[in-house]
Amino acid sequence: MSQPFDLAARCAIDHDFAGETLGKRYMLERRIGYGGAASIYAATDLTTKAKVAVKVLHPEHNQDQDFVRRFTQEAQIAAQVRHPCLVRAYDLGWFMSVVSAETSEPRRYTVFELVEGRSIGKALAESAMPWERTVPIVLDLLAGLAALHARGVAHRDISPNNAMIEVQDGTERGRLLDLGYARMIEEDKGLVLTPPDTSTGMMFWGSEGYVAPERFRGRPGDYRADIFSIGALWTTMLSGEAMPDPRDADSVSVASRITLPDPLRAVLLGALDVRDRRHHSATSMAEALRVAMQQLAAPPPAAKRRVHPAVWFAPALGLLAVPAWLAFAISSPPAVCPAAAATVCPTTAAEPSRATPDPGSAEPAPDPRLLAAAPPSAPAPGPPSPATHDPDDTPARRGYRGSPRRVPFDLVAALAACKPHATTRLVIAYDPKGPLEINDEAPIGEMGRCVEDVLALHPPRQATTLRP
Repeated sequence: MSQPFDLAARCAIDHDFAGETLGKRYMLERRIGYGGAASIYAATDLTTKAKVAVKVLHPEHNQDQDFVRRFTQEAQIAAQVRHPCLVRAYDLGWFMSVVSAETSEPRRYTVFELVEGRSIGKALAESAMPWERTVPIVLDLLAGLAALHARGVAHRDISPNNAMIEVQDGTERGRLLDLGYARMIEEDKGLVLTPPDTSTGMMFWGSEGYVAPERFRGRPGDYRADIFSIGALWTTMLSGEAMPDPRDADSVSVASRITLPDPLRAVLLGALDVRDRRHHSATSMAEALRVAMQQLAAPPPAAKRRVHPAVWFAPALGLLAVPAWLAFAISSPPAVCPAAAATVCPTTAAEPSRATPDPGSAEPAPDPRLLAAAPPSAPAPGPPSPATHDPDDTPARRGYRGSPRRVPFDLVAALAACKPHATTRLVIAYDPKGPLEINDEAPIGEMGRCVEDVLALHPPRQATTLRP
């Protein structure tokens, strides 16, 4: 069975037209890049003497209306959508070049601003980038992407080879380029494209590893698909490694293993998350990234005031003094009331006199004041009262022979632990007699394998849908 999708199909075509002059104006000096559709040259505008970049369509595509349309559309979008983080187009045309004395062929070309820098792909060939360096570049790329989205255009092919790092006055700037696969998805934003934009059925464009997973299931390459591509590009910048095929590994799991401050990690995972939880626009992702940087730049909370150790030991010393005070109070003689006291001494009133009576005399009558001041007598001793019954203290609650009750296995909690982070969508359709489905598709990546392992050890008794 043939593959129903063509992922950024590019032919192995290699031309070098350096030395030619196109339109009697643009002298091609050296080739600085090429792909399946066209080659790019550093050139000189003979009229203005300015250095420019000229993109020349491969002659093999001159009769392919789809390639010609996309080539023309790229120039029109790049000329009409202007932003410092995009590459501007100046001119679009074609020129009949003499191949030999008998034949000639057209050269379709677009003249762009020449960016002095190198692609992110070439920069990553040396090493990965620290997060402090990547954040300003990602913000620049998001700004350029937001300008495209504001005019109703989705880029659809964001990758390390289609983003450049330009150095101006010692400061790096990210530049987004190559709109060959861009598509206008909102027609009321003021752009004028001729011929009108169309799309080829059952084919989508992009670079392997940077295509949003939902596009493999037929979803459109729109703004949120571009956000995923930015997140995948940022992950590659941090790790120095190309993103894996999303059918083999979950992008969120890959990004979760990168060493990154927590506020920035939340922004990155928000770009790679499933579609309904992803940043909804380039502007919202850029704002989340700025807030995260503000949190990292905020001063740490003030240190707690140091307390002298004597303050901590004072209560302990007080507790040690209590037994000594009690011993002193017990060994002290009882207080004696003065003879002339008009009221009962509190110490005497609280405890009746225990003086030994004279055997030869009658027992004196108690003082009414003593009776009034004396505490009520304690109840007579008797059989102990039955213990209060605790309704929760039952064998069922204590367990067999008083052992702790066994806690049942929490299947939902175990499945939730398979998610790369708390916001990841996880809907599991389990059927003992049918295939397992996770998020409406077969299990894929690390999360899928984790769910399969948990259900293999603790399978539900009947078909059910779990949402950890």
